[in-house]
Amino acid sequence: MNQFLNIFIGLIIPVVGLLSGIIAFSNSDFFVFGFPILYFWVFIWFVLTSVCISISWHFFDSKTIE
Repeated sequence: MNQFLNIFIGLIIPVVGLLSGIIAFSNSDFFVFGFPILYFWVFIWFVLTSVCISISWHFFDSKTIE
């Protein structure tokens, strides 16, 4: 169960979030801070992917290092 949750938080959530935004915003003309919303979405998911991997490591793998 822990292995599945680790993979879910660290891999599946970022992939689904990134791909859903690419599909949803591919034909959009909106701008956020001067950037097309698709570029903004991808940039935000770079940060959120790092957060997801950090959460996954903190809760599931940090104890094996110590």
